[in-house]
Amino acid sequence: MHRRAALLLATALLAACAPAHDEDGATTSRDPVACTPPRVAPDAPRTRRSDGEERRYLLSVPKDEPPASGFPLVVSLHGHGSSAADHEANTSLAAAARVGGFVVATPDALGDPARWNFDSRPDGPDDYAFIARLIDDLTREMCIDPTRVYLAGSSNGAAFAGFLACRGGADVAAVAMVIATVPPTCQPERHPSMLTIRGTADVTVPYAGTEDMVAAWADHDGCSTPLHTDEPSPGVQRTTYDGCKDHRRVELVAITGGVHAWPGSVRADRPGNSAAAISFSATDDVLAFFADEGQAS
Repeated sequence: MHRRAALLLATALLAACAPAHDEDGATTSRDPVACTPPRVAPDAPRTRRSDGEERRYLLSVPKDEPPASGFPLVVSLHGHGSSAADHEANTSLAAAARVGGFVVATPDALGDPARWNFDSRPDGPDDYAFIARLIDDLTREMCIDPTRVYLAGSSNGAAFAGFLACRGGADVAAVAMVIATVPPTCQPERHPSMLTIRGTADVTVPYAGTEDMVAAWADHDGCSTPLHTDEPSPGVQRTTYDGCKDHRRVELVAITGGVHAWPGSVRADRPGNSAAAISFSATDDVLAFFADEGQAS
């Protein structure tokens, strides 16, 4: 019954040398090349053309030279009605990731209000193609390690990240979904690590069914049945599935009394939110998850 509710909820929500895609989405090939990333200002605004539209994104690049394997890349996806700039101002994910050696792309969704077309509405943009081509461009231009491409999203962006990790053109190593969760829709050969961070008092995207969706990810990733829990801080419970195929991991962070706000963000201190959700940093946890994933791969 819970699994059915989870699926209904999901429907409602609804080196540097990887294969490239042309504007029609066809795979092309290219030879490995040495890469020196261009220097850009922090959170530099950029555009690329996709589906006949000028699409905007912010780009954050570490000051250090890339490692031999290339930089890890995080694509950070804002929530419904938000924007790249607003999402970064709230979460500081790109700023923190830049210090940790990650390249971060924070794109803008289209629409008024802006939303990611994760459910492929025919009157909406092909956001799957947009992000796949953006990852492909950045992999070549910014010296990205193609084995360390990560997605992080908030709310509508989290739902999009979860589906994108399974069906996007890029091979995503891990996905982090904050204040929303969707079940795995991946083919058997694709099994990214998954982290979801949820508040138990969220009425916008209710917590009910989350544990079943996480269990479905663990099953898809071939994780062993035993799991373990810990309490990284008061009111925060982490459930971890280990023994997954290809050293993947599946984690659920449940925050008692947390509402529909990115935990630990500028806007987390809002009426009705719990002290645990205000103090726990989802940004730090997401980046630690990605860093650990890189060490395991």
